[in-house]
Amino acid sequence: MAALDQITHWSPSGDRETWFPTTLPRLGKHEDFLEERLAENPELLGISSRRTGIHGPYAVFRQLPLRTPSEREIYPDIVLLTASGHLVVVEVKLGTNTELRNRAVIAQIVDYASSFASLDDSQLVAIFNEGSDQPVDNWHVLVEREFPDDSNVEDLSRTLRGRIVSGEISLVIACDHIPPGVEDMVRSVSSQAGLAFDLDLVEVRPFVTEETESAEILFAPTSRLTTEIVSRTSVTVTYRQGDEQPSARVEIVQPDPDVPEGHSWTPEEVEGAFAAQEGPTALEILQFAKEHSAGGVFTPRARRKYANFCFFVSGRTTDGRSTTRVLFNATCGWEGGMFYLDTVFEFAGPEAREALRSRLATVFDLSIKDDTKEVSLQWDSITGKTDQFKELVLTFVDQVNSGD
Repeated sequence: MAALDQITHWSPSGDRETWFPTTLPRLGKHEDFLEERLAENPELLGISSRRTGIHGPYAVFRQLPLRTPSEREIYPDIVLLTASGHLVVVEVKLGTNTELRNRAVIAQIVDYASSFASLDDSQLVAIFNEGSDQPVDNWHVLVEREFPDDSNVEDLSRTLRGRIVSGEISLVIACDHIPPGVEDMVRSVSSQAGLAFDLDLVEVRPFVTEETESAEILFAPTSRLTTEIVSRTSVTVTYRQGDEQPSARVEIVQPDPDVPEGHSWTPEEVEGAFAAQEGPTALEILQFAKEHSAGGVFTPRARRKYANFCFFVSGRTTDGRSTTRVLFNATCGWEGGMFYLDTVFEFAGPEAREALRSRLATVFDLSIKDDTKEVSLQWDSITGKTDQFKELVLTFVDQVNSGD
């Protein structure tokens, strides 16, 4: 669907007022402004339709602490429980956010879906109790708390839980403006991790009569892309660091029938998968993780569809807790991995996080904002710079071990 060029307001008296499209940064607004508007008015997402079966009312949650299968804590921007029995996860980005132009945003929102699907009832209740002044102790009562006027809460709670367990989760990437190439990239994604989810790319475009910070804003949502996910097909999207636009190369791969959904990968199987499908840079970083990851552990405990390795860091957090977190991880077939700056912040605070962020940006020629929680690193960008990568990781590990 084409974007609107303008909106004209006409009144019976014959008066006309024309509203023109703009972007939120041009109005002096930030990402959290759009997130707040969508949380207040989830109807702006345009997700209610006969195709999806989704409808309100909605129970809205923001920044819920969610633990991934690789033991990392993430925070979805907006999570909706719906009266139609659907779980909707919304990732909010401005069109100027560089993560919207590469696979990082896709990997991020898929991570949310797989994390929700792996939760048991008690974990799910604990997450949705977060920040509530009316905490409950079971899933049925929680749904009743959020939908007190529903005529059949038992059926609603059962439907919601069934969809979450099966991975039937609706994912939405919402932004104020979709940059060129993003639609092609999202269209390329047909499936991930065996989950039966839908992925919507929604442009919530602001319209104004004048571009000032105090201007009245009219939001016009447009569903620019809807991808129905097929759970038995995997599509690889190729994006090379430095490209002006993502190149959408679709490669359909049928899953290995000998590897069941949610396979518990042994370290040997992970190494074998990476050796068969990835290049020398990925193998070098995997070997580095094997040798230096905390406790010699480099594979996640959770069952996963695809081989994955992690670099774990153990130590005391800034508030004195002993814990283990993921600093870097990579999934076979994704042509790169994710570096988690929020892990640095948890262990060593803002100064260390800023130092490592600056070092990452310098070594890999990246633009990384101050509040960035995770950075996508392609194998191509690490090639030839593996020594620098290892050095900055080990410097941080030494800092954690020394307690500085």
